[in-house]
Amino acid sequence: GALQVEVIYQVLLNNQSAAEATINQIAYYYDTHYTLKEVYYDRNGSKTTLYDYPSGTQSINGKNYAKVTVNTSSIAKLTDSDNQTVIYFKFIINDLNGALYLGQRKNWVEITEYYTQEGLIDTDSAPGNISSHPLEDDSDDAATLDVKLNDQEREISGYVFEDYKESDVAGGNNIGNGMHDSNEPMVNDVIVQLIEIKDVTVGNTTLRLEYIWQETVSGSNTVKYVTSDGTSYGEYSVSNTDGGYTFKGFIPGNYIVRFVYGDDEYWDSAKNTQNILKYNGQDYKSTVDMYYTETEFENSSYPANASMARDNEARRLEEMAYARSISETDVSQLLIDEKSKLEDTWMCAETSLMWLEISDNKDEGDSRDYIKRNANFGLIERPRADLVLEKHITSLTIDAEQDVEAITNFDNYDRAIYNGLMVNLIANNGEGVLSSATHKILNNRGRWLVQMDPAKVAGGSIRITYGYRIENLGDADYLGPQLVSQLNAGKTYEQIANEVKILTSQPGYIPGAYLGIRYYNVNGGRDPGEKESSIPFQVEDYMSTEDGLNLQAANSFAIAVNKQNELVWTYPTRNASEASPIQELEEVTVLQSRDIMTLYANEPTYANGDIVTLTLYDDSIDSISGVKEIVYRSYASQLIYPTTGVKTSDTGTLNKNSTLGNLQTVQSYATLASVPISHITPEADEFIAETVEITLDTGGEDKQAPVILIISITTGLAVIVIGIVLIKKFIIK
Repeated sequence: GALQVEVIYQVLLNNQSAAEATINQIAYYYDTHYTLKEVYYDRNGSKTTLYDYPSGTQSINGKNYAKVTVNTSSIAKLTDSDNQTVIYFKFIINDLNGALYLGQRKNWVEITEYYTQEGLIDTDSAPGNISSHPLEDDSDDAATLDVKLNDQEREISGYVFEDYKESDVAGGNNIGNGMHDSNEPMVNDVIVQLIEIKDVTVGNTTLRLEYIWQETVSGSNTVKYVTSDGTSYGEYSVSNTDGGYTFKGFIPGNYIVRFVYGDDEYWDSAKNTQNILKYNGQDYKSTVDMYYTETEFENSSYPANASMARDNEARRLEEMAYARSISETDVSQLLIDEKSKLEDTWMCAETSLMWLEISDNKDEGDSRDYIKRNANFGLIERPRADLVLEKHITSLTIDAEQDVEAITNFDNYDRAIYNGLMVNLIANNGEGVLSSATHKILNNRGRWLVQMDPAKVAGGSIRITYGYRIENLGDADYLGPQLVSQLNAGKTYEQIANEVKILTSQPGYIPGAYLGIRYYNVNGGRDPGEKESSIPFQVEDYMSTEDGLNLQAANSFAIAVNKQNELVWTYPTRNASEASPIQELEEVTVLQSRDIMTLYANEPTYANGDIVTLTLYDDSIDSISGVKEIVYRSYASQLIYPTTGVKTSDTGTLNKNSTLGNLQTVQSYATLASVPISHITPEADEFIAETVEITLDTGGEDKQAPVILIISITTGLAVIVIGIVLIKKFIIK
């Protein structure tokens, strides 16, 4: 009903004699189901409309036809050298309600009046006698037109699904297979649009324009469509399962299917759906599409369960620009947990251009189906960083009054490494034993226990150095070569996104130049110009200065005092047995590092891959006669977003398994050997290091203390003891 069919007939008027003749009038007899729209004469590109005279009906061979008489005297003066002219009759084959008339249609034409200056008579026909002599030279019938409707309805259908990652290797590509597997969920509430594409040339520029004809959401059984007059929309019903969509009843043309996810237009609070919260452009992207560079869609290229659409490159760059501009105070805007946050993080993906034919007639040997197409769309979690922080004591130096000789020959000692951290004990500025840093279980932070008479260190000094190890255990992520080039040239993501919009509006644009091959199809290899995406952060440390300790930045890590004597956050009571610990406040000094950039796992975070160390306690010890112990407490460190500059990764993603900058507890206060921290649940980006305690020597050799380093200092010897069972492993080869 929305399809209007025009039929144009050509009538050739011909003078076969040498004498000049003028055809003054012709009669055209046409099927009564036709509607005559126009009669015109076209000579050398100049069109002239001819006036027609409707004149009733005419019976020819027992069938009635509508009749129209046309005056042709001004255009049909025919000589032996200019002996032909053509007239055009345009008809519509629709009734008044727009329905198409089907079946066979036949038309006739006849010369009804002519003139010759000499009064000559046509030798083989007489004008106006078609009812009795329909086959004379001055009449003719058009070939019969048989109007049929294709019994196949055009259809595009498919589904939206989540593609699970096939592996989860730190620093790996960690992609899906681009296929819907049986264990992977279907996704509802994604907008699906049927869009016609037309290339329109304006001046010297050809633009690719879009017309949205139909729209639905995945999992819905209702489709909206634009009516034929273009002023309103209607609806029709289909039958879909979860994640599915179906478009029917559209005219031939060039189409794409677009999928819009994370758009608040289809927020459905009544169904309490979480799909729109979960499947948004900040946290998800299109999965692998091995044919993403194909400008024309071909069903037969894809497996039936494959994803056949990919993210729009310009829109992804816009979303990345937004995500990278988040400030330190509102980085939580990228945690999509409410409707208002979808406005800037929605994303769209689309198929290649698909041509749906006028007819289902195929060339011989062509197995492609031009009437029905299948187009699925797979979503997959975007690569994200997974930052992990460790903080350990990496060296302890005590300058005591008593003579402590350095041990210099360690060729026969094991130099064990735990998580890449080496603990260095230094005595009298000489190199000491290399051993493992203490490791911690949930309810034990660990400690370094120096057993000696505290009074003997009076007048000496102590230096405690901490090491920070930061790893990114997340997914590898990349930027395309053209994007890297443009960023290096000083352009912003917003500017680049606008340029890509212009490129994608022109025919023949192939996505991937900016986002890179890996974004659309990791299996397609890596462009040499691609760059690994990094994530910036800072280390923030909390240290107590209540004993007047001197805080120093001992190397290029360049931690500076950011805040002094702040009353910040809380810690559980020293009585760990209490079910509801008392919360207290304590004066601490807050330190922050310079900006640090890290890539994926095993990539050097710093020059030469060194662990960053910082001397936090460097103190002269006053006279403490009679004191039985000195304790240097352990406080927490955390990773925070940079206080200046970029806040998220190069691609606008966040940390995966923890939230930077949300430390809740600075320390767990206790002086016992096993320090409970069960009331604290540190995230991966938070860490509480060991405590140093100088106390009286208990005597004897059995100094076992799980995950506690025991350092015995005697005249002329420095030894690390980790329980009797472990002595041979770390000390004696």
